[in-house]
Amino acid sequence: METLVGPRPRRVLYVGPGLGYIALELARQGHDVTGVDIDQEAVALATRAAASDPERRQRGKLDYQVGEFPADDGSNGPYDTVLFCRVLHHMNDAGRAVARAADLLQGDGTMVCVDFAHDRFGTADAHWMARSQEWLSRSGWWPRPLNESLLEETERISRAWRKDHDDEGLNPFKTMLDPLREHFELTNLLWRPYLFWDLATDMRAPSDREGLIARFMRDDEERLLGQERLQGVLFSTSGSARTEPAD
Repeated sequence: METLVGPRPRRVLYVGPGLGYIALELARQGHDVTGVDIDQEAVALATRAAASDPERRQRGKLDYQVGEFPADDGSNGPYDTVLFCRVLHHMNDAGRAVARAADLLQGDGTMVCVDFAHDRFGTADAHWMARSQEWLSRSGWWPRPLNESLLEETERISRAWRKDHDDEGLNPFKTMLDPLREHFELTNLLWRPYLFWDLATDMRAPSDREGLIARFMRDDEERLLGQERLQGVLFSTSGSARTEPAD
């Protein structure tokens, strides 16, 4: 987020800030941040955290509102940056949200999107998770028994992923990417590590080694993404609003 939003103080509309971890850090870097989230409880907790922040007198402005974007965006644009963070895959009309983001930007403003493409999860991704679980299990850090063969564990992970995600009504990658390309000149599209976090959440490593082990798995996933040996399910992209229709 630091890289995509940039260091220059900007007026940021953050769609889907959740508990406000990233929004708070952006404000501490000098940005003025407005967060819009449909989750009333999350907004209450984020607001409480912002009010108790010891750096609140030195940081940029930070406020939240409960609402469904774009219906309840506050219409207080223009903004220098509109930020979507793992929210488009939940939206009933991602295209409408993306179009509204383009309308709310300054002429030289930037849209930033980091989102989850569950439908890209494939055999190679499941195999990497199975192999990582096997490594954790050999070290005594995995809480559940594994299948005897790596192939069986890979197939089990694939089935579990589909069961967890296919019936949730999540937008597939294309449903998010098409409107992003329609309304913005995308300057980059990168695949980021994500699967390591599922493993790190479930593992039972010693507390003084958790961070080291999680970073090792993150770096391994990032390396394989760079080599295109993994599909990737978390993408980031940014761009400026189009002045002419996309081809």
